[in-house]
Amino acid sequence: MVGRSQKRRFNLLTIKGVVFLSNAPDNAEYWVKVARTQDQCSIRYRLDDRDEDAAEMLYKKISLTCG
Repeated sequence: MVGRSQKRRFNLLTIKGVVFLSNAPDNAEYWVKVARTQDQCSIRYRLDDRDEDAAEMLYKKISLTCG
C-alpha cells in the first residue's frame, strides 16, 4: 500500500532467564539483557530466524560475551 508506514514492533522472548527484545520484524538487531544477574549486559546480535535454535545460539554467545 502506498503511504503505509512501518510500525515498530517489540517482541519479547525469554529463554533460560535471558530476555530478548527485538526492535524490527525481520533480521532484527536483538537487544539482550541478562535477567538472571543484576548486571545490564546488553549486546547487539543479528538473528535471521526466530526459531529456538537461533535463540539458543544467541544464548550461548551471550554466555561467552557476558560471562
